[in-house]
Amino acid sequence: YNDFGFTFTNDPGWSAVSQYQLGSAYNLYGATPTIEAVMDFTAPGFISWYSNLLVNGMAPNHMAKAGSGMNSLFFDNGIFDPTYVWNTYPISASQRKADALNFLSDIRNAWNENGDYIVMNGYSDITASWTSDPNYYYTVLDMVDYILFERTTTNLGNGQALAASDVLNYIKKAFDYNKNTSTIVLWNTEYGDFWYNFSTGLLACTNTKCGFWQQPPMTSDQIVAVGALDIGTPVSAYSVVNGCYVRPFTNGYVVVNISDSGSACTVPLNGCYQNLATGTQECDST
Repeated sequence: YNDFGFTFTNDPGWSAVSQYQLGSAYNLYGATPTIEAVMDFTAPGFISWYSNLLVNGMAPNHMAKAGSGMNSLFFDNGIFDPTYVWNTYPISASQRKADALNFLSDIRNAWNENGDYIVMNGYSDITASWTSDPNYYYTVLDMVDYILFERTTTNLGNGQALAASDVLNYIKKAFDYNKNTSTIVLWNTEYGDFWYNFSTGLLACTNTKCGFWQQPPMTSDQIVAVGALDIGTPVSAYSVVNGCYVRPFTNGYVVVNISDSGSACTVPLNGCYQNLATGTQECDST
């Protein structure tokens, strides 16, 4: 897990940090401000050093050890968004983007050699920034294996349900990224009702890309239910039927009530299905 500057204090490269910073070096779990706030992203020397650390240090030593169970690098949401993290530094936005892409390209090439994955916490934490320059972010996403949509149906800060318009916007963006970039969207099921989150995420899947994320892990019952799921592949995009959002799959049917009013909706099933949330069989209408 990397927050642009988070390294291990016992890493051989740690002492080199002091050459490329604006303040004192801190471990991410140590004093405030964190290392994210004090690193000098304007210094080419730091960018080169940090990229080298990940490529030649952490990649082989921390991430790709046989049997270690670690095969991915996780970047937090601001790493490749210069308007979010890099905006306090006196360089142009275009240079920030160029630096970020060069940095990511180095990591991507090294990770390809190791057979490892890059995961990024991205869209929905910094929505305005992610829509401000689509071409830049499509370039980023073409070099990232997975992007986490951390906020999907629920506000992380207060636990309240998001407005239907926000949820639908996230679905639209997730489907777009799954379809038009190399990345796979990881739809967060952690906050709010699990089955509502899971079903909503299925609206954003493509025939070949469908991912979910949750911490802490799902319950045993959820793992068993999802593990046994054989819903097949999407037959078509989602549509709206009697106020509900529905999507047919080759072996199943997704029905989600995305509504600000909380009113129930009735959808003709035209057959019998097993309700994964309850384990019961439902026929006709629900």
